Amino acid sequence: MPSLKSILSLSLSLLSLLQYHTNALALPTNEHDTTTISKREMNITLICPSTRAPVFGSVSGAWKILEHLKTLDNEPPLPTVAMEDGCRRMGCQEGTGVFWCVRDAKWAYHNPPTYKTLVEQAQMILDNQQCKSTDVTNTRPMVAGEAVYGDAWSVVLKGLDCKAGQE
Repeated sequence: MPSLKSILSLSLSLLSLLQYHTNALALPTNEHDTTTISKREMNITLICPSTRAPVFGSVSGAWKILEHLKTLDNEPPLPTVAMEDGCRRMGCQEGTGVFWCVRDAKWAYHNPPTYKTLVEQAQMILDNQQCKSTDVTNTRPMVAGEAVYGDAWSVVLKGLDCKAGQE
């Protein structure tokens, strides 16, 4: 029969593990809880997570989307007024959506970014530890964040149901 001391020790260990996972998966309650990192030399600010990316999605899904986008040579279509939050979904895999967003949905950019530029910005989110978490089993890497380029546009990685037509 286990001693009271060993039961108490096990209970405290389980409680500590539960608190760790709860904190690791907790989303910020206000904008002061987000991580903002400025890459001044590139005029890029990372916000992890952001109001546009409040839900974590799988890192492997994001990688698959970015690998596909790297194969595209043309310029991506501009986000339009009709799109929610001024964002256009560029891909969705394994519960992760990658979006290109503009600050003002009426914005007209004369020199829009290429797919390569958008992929590079998304890569910054994936490379930043503050943008990452794990799933409830602590085995699947997750990501959520927004890389904002100046005051013009941003790339968003977020958790998303990838059903057809869902933004």
